[in-house]
Amino acid sequence: MTKYWAKRFRNIILTGMPATGKSLFGKIYAQHSERFFLDFDQFIESTTKRTIPQIFEQEGEEGFRALEDKILLKLERRHNFVIAMGGGTLIKPENISFARKLGLIVLLDLAPSEIANRIFAQKETRPMFSKCSSLEETQSIVNELIEKRRSAYEQADVIIDTTYNTIDSLKLHLALIERRAGNREYMQDVYNIINKRIKPQSKWTEKEEDAVVDEASI
Repeated sequence: MTKYWAKRFRNIILTGMPATGKSLFGKIYAQHSERFFLDFDQFIESTTKRTIPQIFEQEGEEGFRALEDKILLKLERRHNFVIAMGGGTLIKPENISFARKLGLIVLLDLAPSEIANRIFAQKETRPMFSKCSSLEETQSIVNELIEKRRSAYEQADVIIDTTYNTIDSLKLHLALIERRAGNREYMQDVYNIINKRIKPQSKWTEKEEDAVVDEASI
């Protein structure tokens, strides 16, 4: 039986750069909140019967993005999911708007140096980085992508810095947001932030440690 507070948001949508832990955290949080988990890259692979590297090789990045846009629309009827999006899925304004209809968009933010380290260690599975011959080259591409995607990522409803947080602290932080969804004033803040009426304040970050600790029993 789904917990009552987990129903406040139709779905939880995770976005962010590659290697920020969207899939790992998504699986853990889905179990914690009694939701289903969906990895969008895996969904693309199961839909097309091809791997992401194969699609990149056969159709290039432009062809992959076009395919990605079409398959994204198949998520329209999903409910009670934690969905880990690809790093570039929610770059286009129309994709962000569509995702916002699906649920709460949560950006997992991570230090660029750590992103580069993680990607370089598994570059063979990441088409955009597979030809990188050094960590420095990987870092350069990571920095370029972050700059290019910054404005899109900043449109997330909630931004969580994962650099100095454990999975448990991330889980408790997001659960706290869901538990507070029944508070009218708190949800008015959510509405204002979603509609860009105000900028996210510190209570949307890991800085609200006392409140997170208070919820440690969940």
